[in-house]
Amino acid sequence: MVLQSLTGTTLHGLQSDGAQYVVPATLEVDDIDPATIEVTHFYGLDEVRYEGAWHIALGLAVKWPYLWLHSLRMRNTLAQRWFNLWPLRVGDRLDVLRDVVKASEDGTHGVGALELMSNRHGNRWVDHPAWREYQRRLDAQLRLLADAGDLTTNDYFTYQPTGQGVRTLDERHDASRKHGANWWVQVALGVIALAAAVFTAAQTGFLKLPTVLDLQGKKDEQVEKPAANQNAPLPAAAAKASVPAPVLSPSTSPAAPSASSARRASAPSASGAR
Repeated sequence: MVLQSLTGTTLHGLQSDGAQYVVPATLEVDDIDPATIEVTHFYGLDEVRYEGAWHIALGLAVKWPYLWLHSLRMRNTLAQRWFNLWPLRVGDRLDVLRDVVKASEDGTHGVGALELMSNRHGNRWVDHPAWREYQRRLDAQLRLLADAGDLTTNDYFTYQPTGQGVRTLDERHDASRKHGANWWVQVALGVIALAAAVFTAAQTGFLKLPTVLDLQGKKDEQVEKPAANQNAPLPAAAAKASVPAPVLSPSTSPAAPSASSARRASAPSASGAR
């Protein structure tokens, strides 16, 4: 039942005849079950649904569904104004052909300018100030593609891609891929040539580069460290331990008296005894 008015405790509205809400009807408020009542409020292009009397009372008292709808409308308004600041770009014929092929692959039987505009921009193009010019330019591109054999049409309103159009896209894709590969090869060759020129200039002395890794300096430093350690004064205990002990030769070593000296020493003692 579509509610139209309320008189006392009687609701006046329209009931459906199976196709439209055109049958006048009335309903008493006391006959409504609060637990099973469902209300749909058509708020502009939006809908607010209530289930149960408590839900209806809470929604009408707090107004939170309508605050949420107002915030969404404000966001959409700002997004639409931002969208209207930019021109609608048709692109080249290959872009248009690519969009027609993509729409056909998604299952669309026959694509026109309006379908392409919706696929590209959603429904925002409707409020764009230049949408009519945009549609005219798209129609012109579609007709040129049909005349070239990339699209087929019977009424110049809906178009379908042909085998030639698909081959055209494949060839352009391969050409773009090869161009990208060649570009990276050229960049790599340029980097190698630049590095070779820099090293050549450094070897000839024309260009001085900062030392990144000095192996010769590290080797000289390792050689100088042992020499410095040898020239350093030793501690007292180490110096005493390092003094070599005197070596006695046979001529200076204390040995037992020889036989001749013993006889010499014994001779005076013998004469004295006599």
